[in-house]
Amino acid sequence: MRLLFLLFVIVIPLTFMVAGYQRMFENYSRSYNEIMANLKVANEYNIKFKSDMEYSMYRVMIENGDILEGKSKYATVVKNPLNMIASARHAFGKSIERVPGSDGDIKIKGILSCLDSLEKAVNRMIDNASVTGRYDENVNIWENDIQGLCSMIQDYITQYTYYEMINMEQLQKELEQQVTKRIQEYMVLLACVLTAGTFLALAITNSITGPLGRLQQTAERLGKGDLDAKADLGSLEEINVLARTFNHMSERIRRLLEKNTQEQ
Repeated sequence: MRLLFLLFVIVIPLTFMVAGYQRMFENYSRSYNEIMANLKVANEYNIKFKSDMEYSMYRVMIENGDILEGKSKYATVVKNPLNMIASARHAFGKSIERVPGSDGDIKIKGILSCLDSLEKAVNRMIDNASVTGRYDENVNIWENDIQGLCSMIQDYITQYTYYEMINMEQLQKELEQQVTKRIQEYMVLLACVLTAGTFLALAITNSITGPLGRLQQTAERLGKGDLDAKADLGSLEEINVLARTFNHMSERIRRLLEKNTQEQ
């Protein structure tokens, strides 16, 4: 039981130490993965959305409102602008995790507002494409509204990416500070555990070797003829069994010697 107590004194603090490190790194990993997932979504739309939307609306303008997706006689695949807007709205409005009121949240709201305006401009171009005589109006919408809104969306995405990178740098600094603080705390805890463990180990060792040493000395006295030598009882029951047995044996030897003397 004493050895088990010593084991718990050492293992329990070390277990809490490991659990603390694990929890800290889990929190960091969760925040890091969240930021990386947000950046992945933002970068996908930052690279393709503007060019795909402008090309799609250009095809709408020159082909009388044809917005069917798929391969065409041109090299670039045409994408449905309304589907692109719906997909972007879902990605930035639902998929990306953000803190309300933060810089990233403000940029996301700007993107969603631009998507609403872009959807109105797309619908206007589609409606105009089916009516003759409105080609010039569509050209104006495409050059000013479509391209302008796509550029604004791209700028918002770039700014959002910038703020997410700042958040990642801040997260890394916080991790470094926490690791430094935890290392200092755990070094103190480790020193206390080792000190307490050392004293307990010495105490447990002495509680075993001390009674055995005294029992050895008593046996040596008995071997030299000191029949009054008695073993002391201690706190360990196993040693006490030996001591009582030794005392009983010593008493029997003394009685036998006395009896032998009387008989002689």
